[in-house]
Amino acid sequence: MSVWGAIALAVAGSACMNLGLVLQKRGIVRPEPQSPLTRTTFRSRHPPIWYLGMGLMVGGYGIYAAAVSARVAPISLLQPLSASGLLVVALLAVVYLNERFDAAEWLGVGILLAGVIL
Repeated sequence: MSVWGAIALAVAGSACMNLGLVLQKRGIVRPEPQSPLTRTTFRSRHPPIWYLGMGLMVGGYGIYAAAVSARVAPISLLQPLSASGLLVVALLAVVYLNERFDAAEWLGVGILLAGVIL
């Protein structure tokens, strides 16, 4: 694996972890209503989207661990790139969860983006 491959894995793993967190929040905040006709004998505490988020989060940790364990790129390079996943959270919070950011929060997202680029 090359350095660029490890960088791509680190960014993809971080994005998966944070996408999983967004899906878990969606599953908790807006539970899907169940009608008596669609109930099964298995009763879950969380809707399926929560479990999808958990799977993405665990899978993202695995991808990130693969990037770090490849030893082709230093951890001092890969760790700051994991902050790119927070950009995914910010974007999905606005688009998917319909949350609103104020000016200070957008400033923070901009500073985070500048830090990832640098």
